Amino acid sequence: MKPRMNPRTWQFTSRLNHPIVFWIERVVLALLLASSAYTHRANPFLFYDAFLAYRWPLETFASFLSSYLPALQLVLAALLLFRFLDRAGAWLTAIFFALLTIAQVSAWMRGLSIDCGCFTGFYKEISLQSIGLTVILFVMSLHLACVGNVCRSKTCDEATELESAHAQTQSPATSQ
Repeated sequence: MKPRMNPRTWQFTSRLNHPIVFWIERVVLALLLASSAYTHRANPFLFYDAFLAYRWPLETFASFLSSYLPALQLVLAALLLFRFLDRAGAWLTAIFFALLTIAQVSAWMRGLSIDCGCFTGFYKEISLQSIGLTVILFVMSLHLACVGNVCRSKTCDEATELESAHAQTQSPATSQ
């Protein structure tokens, strides 16, 4: 006998797995990546200095990343927004935000005072708030990568029909 899912849990997860939620996640992540790429390309020397402030052992690594990271951000934004290779784009975005979170936590734990350089305008210096923002973006992109592509062919109406059909099967009157 299968264990029954709590109706409240089903309602919460079905709302998180609604196609509109995935669309909102895609647009938010794509806009943040594109705006970040724009600010990094607008002042590449400031972005390069931010990489040097992390005190990584290889300065050429900082030069490489400060040159090509904005292009990668634009590619990720395009993959998310236009849904071309959407599963790969979502996974690459999740990996990007995971690495960004690790870099910020590393700098914060070492006590380095660094302008985040990631999303200029949100937070200036690496803090728990900027780390929290990147964690939220990582969770959004991970949700999109793990679950979002399952609903690719579903329309909002089909998702609503599935929701109501599941609710009818879980009602107390039919389970007795």
